[in-house]
Amino acid sequence: MELSTIPEDGSLQRKQKEKAKKLVTPASPRPPRALFCLGLQHPLRKACIGIVEWKPFEIIILMTIFANCIALAVFLPLPEDDTNSANSILEKVEYLFLIIFTIEASLKIGRA
Repeated sequence: MELSTIPEDGSLQRKQKEKAKKLVTPASPRPPRALFCLGLQHPLRKACIGIVEWKPFEIIILMTIFANCIALAVFLPLPEDDTNSANSILEKVEYLFLIIFTIEASLKIGRA
């Protein structure tokens, strides 16, 4: 009597990879308009797409998030609206973070 054969490791791995490829859904296409007015060929939208999909942009945003976390951790809240020089500087730096994150959100909305 012949026992059922077990497939070789290579063919089993190949079948698993093919199955995994079938499970991956393709990226959804971009909507024809962003903000109800910017078409796919609009120069502003093309610029937004180019900037947001640029790999260093993502790295810069992640580094900015990390720096913001450190700034929030270093900030020392004092009672009665007292402050020290480090807190004064950090309060001003928070405006910089606000500007950076607002620009990021605007670019990502323009890319949509």
